[in-house]
Amino acid sequence: MGEPVIKLIYSSLVILILMTACEKKNVPEKEGDDKLAWLQQTDRLVVINETGSPISTAQMLIGNKNSENSWIDANEQGEIIFPSSWKEIDTLTISAPGYLTVTLFNQSPSIQTVKLKKLLPLPHLKLEGGISGVPTKDKDGIVDFSLVMQSFLKNDILQFDVNKIISPWTENLSVAGFDIPLPQNIFLPSQKESYFITVFLEKLKFTLNFADFGVKKISTIRGRFPFKKIISEVQNKKPYYELINYFEMLSSGKTTTTLDGNLAKVTIPANQLLFDQLKTVIAPVLPQDQVMLGLNCLKSEMNYSPIDIKYFKSKDSFNLKAVNSEDQFFVGVIKNKNEFNLSNENTERMSLVILPWDTTTNYKFLPLMNNPQVFGRKEFHFNPPDNLDGLRIVGFTAVISEIKSITLDSGKNVDIKLAKWEFHSPQWSDKITLPDSLLPSENHYRFEISFLSQKADNSRNVDFFSVDWNHESQVENATHITKSAVNF
Repeated sequence: MGEPVIKLIYSSLVILILMTACEKKNVPEKEGDDKLAWLQQTDRLVVINETGSPISTAQMLIGNKNSENSWIDANEQGEIIFPSSWKEIDTLTISAPGYLTVTLFNQSPSIQTVKLKKLLPLPHLKLEGGISGVPTKDKDGIVDFSLVMQSFLKNDILQFDVNKIISPWTENLSVAGFDIPLPQNIFLPSQKESYFITVFLEKLKFTLNFADFGVKKISTIRGRFPFKKIISEVQNKKPYYELINYFEMLSSGKTTTTLDGNLAKVTIPANQLLFDQLKTVIAPVLPQDQVMLGLNCLKSEMNYSPIDIKYFKSKDSFNLKAVNSEDQFFVGVIKNKNEFNLSNENTERMSLVILPWDTTTNYKFLPLMNNPQVFGRKEFHFNPPDNLDGLRIVGFTAVISEIKSITLDSGKNVDIKLAKWEFHSPQWSDKITLPDSLLPSENHYRFEISFLSQKADNSRNVDFFSVDWNHESQVENATHITKSAVNF
């Protein structure tokens, strides 16, 4: 039971991270016909961290020619003074020890602020706890469970990581004399089920792993599935993503805690919000080799939580669980059938739609993309998709992550992604060229590219970034995204 159940729960919740782009923020209108009229010419850039403090060790490179004399150093206030010779639109790369490198395309001497994120180490901190509000009934044929995870923010979509949804760290669950490895972030209340013999199920502690200290917003979702039906379908070798529709999501809960030591403990109620309403979704026409996952998600402050998910074939219609709130969004994901069970870069390939619920919405998707090509570990080529009528381009984002292989206590080898470099462009293009010698040649990396479009409104197309750049505006604006990746 263990492996199929893990895959089922993963399929049901893997696109939680895609919720991060649900909030829509319109591009501010610009005055005047000249595209540069709204750009405020300046002579310096301030580099700050995520708390707003200046980074005095930052450096900036204009263009792609990397040499010792090409980088401009920040002063004690984190300010980088622009050279008087910079008059044309160009590429900026901003770097600082201990922070992700950021490259911004199509920039003019008007950008005023760049925010850098800290580089994170491998997870080494733990949060443990239990779940309340998960009722059970012995031998009712239903397995009750709860899955716990850190709440996700918008920018997480740029660094999608399966390990943040289903923990690679496992604990053995003893069932009928067999040890079944379950992810540490799964909670199973005590329950008995019959399958030829009485089966005892119990996992009363969850564990989350973190790479950094600080305030953590934790959420849980409670669900259940028919025990014997799932086993029967697995025995019949039914693809696990097709079993999602047997899952019933019932309620959710959340809490906030501060991680200030190597281990913290917390209890989370799973019945704070009951899913007592329904919303209907009809899938678009799909090729036979593609399927859609449709999700209803709820926004609370800046965080997003899943309510329900269903698997759709072409033109299928299903009801999704819902709540009495206007802050709900439809999230649709198109994937190739044969890429659900992969652990390589093809897992990243998907096309997304993220829109407020609207009975008249026509859920059209950008096409799936081929993997990018890598040339000499510094040049990446890709084919932008054809944009759809009614959408306007809001640029692309890309991420380079180092792939670290670690061996867990169970003996299982797991690949962990550690983001190193982000790229942002207000336009679509077909290649990225890195400055020379900025990536260690002996390391293994993954390059992910996401093309972004927005449901058209009265906003005009923008060819340059806002003067207050914060890495998040593109994803906030996007309603349609298509993504692929390559390892190198």
